[in-house]
Amino acid sequence: MTLHERVTIEPSDICGIEYCCEACGAEILVSIASATQRITVCPVCHDRWIVSDPSAEINAVLEFIGSLETIRETKLNKFKIRLRVSDSLGGVRASRDKD
Repeated sequence: MTLHERVTIEPSDICGIEYCCEACGAEILVSIASATQRITVCPVCHDRWIVSDPSAEINAVLEFIGSLETIRETKLNKFKIRLRVSDSLGGVRASRDKD
């Protein structure tokens, strides 16, 4: 018998979005409720994060966050949604499912 471990999280497990600046290494955690604000520069070092057409990149991020917020607030009666994540979390486990 082979055992496989899967790591999954439910949308309700997500408390915020973390932005990590490649220039200074700052990690900025923003709650889901306030994550729909447009962040185009690092609040710590002021490095510009969005340098090309900002509308496409930012709109994709904002749409993702908005969808995530909607999913978190929706009561699903017949099923649950879980996001499967890589096992490379190194000990951090939101849920352990065995196949």
